[in-house]
Amino acid sequence: MKKNFFLLLILTSCLTLFAYDRPSGSYGKPIRQEPEKEEEQKKENDYLFEVKPSYFYFHDNTARDLYNKGGFMISLEFHGRIYENLFWFSELGFLYKDGHDYNLDTDTDIFLMPLSFGLKGIYSINNFIQLYAKIAPNWVWVTTWDDYPFFDSSKSRSTFGASFGIGAIFFPVENCAIDLFVGFLYDKKTFKDKAQNIKYKRYFGGMPFGIGLGYSF
Repeated sequence: MKKNFFLLLILTSCLTLFAYDRPSGSYGKPIRQEPEKEEEQKKENDYLFEVKPSYFYFHDNTARDLYNKGGFMISLEFHGRIYENLFWFSELGFLYKDGHDYNLDTDTDIFLMPLSFGLKGIYSINNFIQLYAKIAPNWVWVTTWDDYPFFDSSKSRSTFGASFGIGAIFFPVENCAIDLFVGFLYDKKTFKDKAQNIKYKRYFGGMPFGIGLGYSF
């Protein structure tokens, strides 16, 4: 009787030790690993600053003819969390492009400075990949220079429009971001030619697409 009791005691002790030492995924799975995993998944930074070089493709046919379809744009963007997946963002861009008017055989240059402030929705696939879409009203400052044979003509105007964008943000290492993006700016302005007493519209919007580098915190 005592022998059977000691055998039962040894067997129970062995089963207890075996159950305690079972690896994750078995019936002895340590329950303390789940809270750590959930905490790691919920840890996301609230702010991101980016430098975004891109190619800007002009929307207007006339602008594409004058400035060889498009040019290089550099933008600075900063976003911050409002609530969960909703963020505010602000973006400032700069573009300078020289061109040529073949109808008048004159050189022409353009400078664009778009400023946007709006909302961005971000969906996190995992800790390394995020998808987003954004929309905002924008303000654009435009300056053009025309090198006519007998005088130089420069015009500066500002106008209001809208901007849209989508993209994917990757985090290869902690706090460092790579942003693949494409956007669209819609901006137009009415000009008046005093010499000919006519009005005409120019579209200064277009489609920027490129790769941004950022730091999140």
